[in-house]
Amino acid sequence: MHDLLFRTTCADNVDQFARWFDQTMSERHPLIEWGTQRSRKWRRNYAGDASLTRESLDFLDELFPDSRYYTVTVASTKRLSVTPDYPRPAQPQDKRAREEPLSALELFQHGPSNLWIALWGHEGALDRLWKLYPPDREYDGDWGAAADFEDVLTHLEMYLYGNYDSGVALTTADLGRAIVVYRLQEAHGSRYCHGLRAYLCVRLALAEHYPWLRAWGVFDDLSSYIVGLEEQRISEDGGYRRAVQEHYKAYGAFNVGMFVENPFWYLLDWKPHQARRYAPLAQWSAYTFKR
Repeated sequence: MHDLLFRTTCADNVDQFARWFDQTMSERHPLIEWGTQRSRKWRRNYAGDASLTRESLDFLDELFPDSRYYTVTVASTKRLSVTPDYPRPAQPQDKRAREEPLSALELFQHGPSNLWIALWGHEGALDRLWKLYPPDREYDGDWGAAADFEDVLTHLEMYLYGNYDSGVALTTADLGRAIVVYRLQEAHGSRYCHGLRAYLCVRLALAEHYPWLRAWGVFDDLSSYIVGLEEQRISEDGGYRRAVQEHYKAYGAFNVGMFVENPFWYLLDWKPHQARRYAPLAQWSAYTFKR
């Protein structure tokens, strides 16, 4: 709902979006009475308190069948109208703009850049997750079930931290790629240190994505879910818990549970020479839980 509202330049809130929807659908289907704004039924959907019905999804998919958005134009009669338009070709440096929006139905089912599939898809065949984000011009490192997992993880770390340190925006696909590696590291029999490194990659991508995920209204849920997964593993896997402690023993004792909630606070304290990297990450990660 947040993404579709963004694609409708004549609406600034969900009520205006519903009014625009009713007007547009009335022009297409004049024999149907459209009362979306009057019923205010989408307010709970927009707030994340209720899921869209299949009927609403089908109607929205009619208006957003692809990457179109709607723009306000001025006709020769000086009247304002709203017409379908398409994004201009993205500039090479604009990585976010190159992520082509999906149709309304695909966006609902798959999430932005297949994020929902990365999080919850292919439970019975995890190796299929590799195909969600195949290597491309931006990310051409080791990837796939046949690759050595250490090489995959090392390249992912270099890519994420390198772009972050250089001020290059990470995309939603980058977050999805980190989640895929995090989900696959146990399935591929990787070492305990791989789990910790993969978790930090996800938290980096999450924190760097804070403004976008907050605007979409899903940051809190995604962060809490990822942290919950790591807390569960720390609690249930004694070997993993000891491996985390061993990995950072040179810095002194620390609370493993608190480390999971916001690892960048610890890293900022332990590595003050990298404050430029860890201070913003620690700040965004602090929004994960509101005790």
